[in-house]
Amino acid sequence: KELGSIMYTHPIQLPKYYTAILRCMAVLEGVALRVAPQVKIVNEAYPFIAATMLSEDSEELQDALMLLLFEDGHIRKNRLVNLLMSASSYREYDVSRFLNSFVDYLLESEDDKLRENLAGDLATELDELGYDMAKYVTSTLARSSLVSQLWREASSVPEPVITERLIASRYLLESLGQSEDFKVGKIISLLQRFSADAKAQRLGSILVVNLVERFIRRLLHVVLAVTQPRPTEM
Repeated sequence: KELGSIMYTHPIQLPKYYTAILRCMAVLEGVALRVAPQVKIVNEAYPFIAATMLSEDSEELQDALMLLLFEDGHIRKNRLVNLLMSASSYREYDVSRFLNSFVDYLLESEDDKLRENLAGDLATELDELGYDMAKYVTSTLARSSLVSQLWREASSVPEPVITERLIASRYLLESLGQSEDFKVGKIISLLQRFSADAKAQRLGSILVVNLVERFIRRLLHVVLAVTQPRPTEM
C-alpha cells in the first residue's frame, strides 16, 4: 500500500516486466490463501530471493547486496547471518559465489575505513564467541565427576550456558555446510587469493592486533580477579 501511494504521488514508472511479476505474485498469493490461509508467499519465496542475492553475478544486484549489508561503514551482522541461513534451504544455492563477491568488494574498495571497521567488528565477534566457548567448556569440565572429586570448589562454578551467539554460530556453520559447492579446497584457494593482496594483509594485521588487545584485556581481568583477597568471615 505504501509503495502504491508513493507511485501515485510521484511520477515513477516501472518496467513492464516488473509490473507483470507483481501481478503474477498477487494472483499466486490469492490462490494460495484460498487453499491455505496461513501461507505467506513472501516467506515461502525468501530462500530463493536470499540465494539469488548472495550468488547472482549481476553487478547491479551485487551493488544492491553490499548496500544492504553495510551501514555507516559497518557490516550488518544479523542481516548477513539471516540471509545465509535462509539461502541454505534453497538447493541450488552456492555460497562460494557470495564469498568471492564479498572478497572482491573488500579488495576493490578504496575505503580503508571500511576494512578497518570490518576488522574491528570481526575481532569483537571472535572475542565474544571465544569467551562464550571458554566459559561453556570450563563450566562443563568443572562439573564433571572427575574434576569434582579433585577440586572441592567445583560445585560453585556456574552451570554451562549455551548462549545465543553459540547457537547462531552453530546454525551458521550448518547452513554453510548445506551449500552444494561448500568445499574445503575452494575455501583454501579463496583464503590464498585474499592473503596475497596488500589491502587484505593490512586488514589481517589489524584483526590480529585487535584480537591480541582483547585477549590481554581479558587475561588481566582474570588475573586481577584471582589475586584479589577474599573477605574474611566474622
